[in-house]
Amino acid sequence: MNKQQKYNKIREKMIEILPDIVELKYNCRLKKGDREYLIIDVFTNVANEDWNYIVREDLNHQPHREVRYLEMDFYKIIGRDITLADVLLFLDKFYNKGYITNIESEILEIWNLPKNLQDQDEKTFDFIIKILGI
Repeated sequence: MNKQQKYNKIREKMIEILPDIVELKYNCRLKKGDREYLIIDVFTNVANEDWNYIVREDLNHQPHREVRYLEMDFYKIIGRDITLADVLLFLDKFYNKGYITNIESEILEIWNLPKNLQDQDEKTFDFIIKILGI
């Protein structure tokens, strides 16, 4: 299994336990075709009580522009970045302990603190996959 496949397996399992990772709210990433978008604001339309999303368009290309009132049927939800806090919360819910265990301590030792899950090295992915048994 390559690094991307390992990341995808971990992310899939985490979304099962922490579904807010893919909720349509601030900092959620969306994809439409080959373009990515980032939700920068969410609000309700008072007239019809629909949710409206303002996104920054195409994170990979300049210039950025804001798009309003998305029709979500055309977008794939990618979700927000997964942080160390998410991983620790996930492990707590997965093992249903309510306190920090040796596993969380080991994660803290190998985690590159400034980086999100997708930017961790393969050693971190291997450790998480091993403790999850996936």
